[in-house]
Amino acid sequence: MSSAQIINENNLLKEQVQSLKNEVQKSKLDMEILNQDRRMLYQETMTLKDEIVRLQATITRLEMMNDKYSKLVQQSNDKLQKTKTDQMAAIQSIRAMSNGEQDKEFRTKFGLPEGEFSIVSYSCTNEALQSGFLHITPLFICFEPHALGILNVITKSQENTISLSLKDIVSLNKVKAIKFLPGKGTCVEIKTRDGVVRLYKHFIKRKECLRNIYNQGLTIGHKIEMLRENEPDIEHLDDSKDDD
Repeated sequence: MSSAQIINENNLLKEQVQSLKNEVQKSKLDMEILNQDRRMLYQETMTLKDEIVRLQATITRLEMMNDKYSKLVQQSNDKLQKTKTDQMAAIQSIRAMSNGEQDKEFRTKFGLPEGEFSIVSYSCTNEALQSGFLHITPLFICFEPHALGILNVITKSQENTISLSLKDIVSLNKVKAIKFLPGKGTCVEIKTRDGVVRLYKHFIKRKECLRNIYNQGLTIGHKIEMLRENEPDIEHLDDSKDDD
């Protein structure tokens, strides 16, 4: 081999060695960049973990506050309900002591047992459009058509006198007779255990009447389902809501 060939091979080897050195250097740079990315990713991961822990702690605090608030609201509603039930019971106790001739006539008219009397009554009309009063007694509700009035006379008002045991009432459903008119309506559907639904209209104090029926049911250990247009009426005990 001539000296020229040896020199060429040496130069070629040097170039290869230099190329390998360059590739090694580039690999080192790439590795450093990867390590930097890994460190940044680790820091971001730890930051996210810390943030998740803080969020979980916040959620836990909010859930505890919500539970506490719900319990306070429930306690307030229970106290309010008990107050209203006690008021109804007090009215009954005071009224029952009189037990006069008027109460005897009332019991005879509706075929009620001894001790029944009208605690409170509300003006309304029945499905036959007879005007009258819906009475709440300790154990019943009773509809009494007015003795006067052309329609009441024609339809023989006494024949439409009706009494329903509170324990037979399944639900009280607030409805609107004419759906497209403004307002929430003045009608009530009373459903009993036998599946019969009776409609009463034109209540002036519908919410107060239904609330007292509901409370009187609780007084005797019977809970009545409260509905609005066949959906649960969760606002029926809220005095802040204007319903009539």
